[in-house]
Amino acid sequence: MIRFSVASYNIHSCRGLDRRRDIHRVAAVIRELDADLLALQELCTEYGVREDRRQMQALAELTGYHPVPGPTLIRDDTPCGTAIFTRHPVQRAHLEDLSLAHREPRGALDVTVSLQGLRVRLIGTHLGLMMRERERQIQQLLNLVEDADSDVLLLTGDINEWWPWSPALGRLHRRLGRRPGMATFPASLPLLALDRLWLHSRHRCELRLRRHWSRRAFWASDHLPIHAAVGVAPRETPPVPVARAEALHGAMLNRNRI
Repeated sequence: MIRFSVASYNIHSCRGLDRRRDIHRVAAVIRELDADLLALQELCTEYGVREDRRQMQALAELTGYHPVPGPTLIRDDTPCGTAIFTRHPVQRAHLEDLSLAHREPRGALDVTVSLQGLRVRLIGTHLGLMMRERERQIQQLLNLVEDADSDVLLLTGDINEWWPWSPALGRLHRRLGRRPGMATFPASLPLLALDRLWLHSRHRCELRLRRHWSRRAFWASDHLPIHAAVGVAPRETPPVPVARAEALHGAMLNRNRI
């Protein structure tokens, strides 16, 4: 069984319950999570000089991760959006535009890593605030996950869907499997399960999903992070029967004679 962990965290631009912007506090929560792969939302992604304007790089340096940026909102002060932090080699990265006209820009950061011989694909996203907006974005995500080129597919992030019986949420459950939703917002008194995670694989998998609570997490952001412990038992490719292998070998020899 190959084991690894994944987490998702909306860090609210590192602004906490006390309205202070504190990168070191968020970094401490990330170290508590200790995940192999981490999807972050609402962070500044600019490579710059001022620490409060280069949150992605500063957090990566403080926590020892390799960052993959997914900026979606280009503001005058700094680009903002999503990022994926990884401890494993990145094979592929793609930013899918989920933006709709006259709404805040949104995206899905699609990253594939090599992890203990597995191709693990993590899609981190932050969906819109309006129901019709999310319906369109979820359809785009469903189209995106049809490209089954990995051993393990994980979709996670701030889905912004507070109604558990939402038809759009149901479509994700039907395609990727129903996973429990845990209240993560607001961090001070969690009532809404806005942050979600789905796993899909052709291999046999185990998933233990939990909401991460600590004193630091209580203060660091307006969301609590979620954490998933994943176990994968890869299916072995069935061996070719001896008789069939001999027949194939004979056919190849005959073809070469011709």
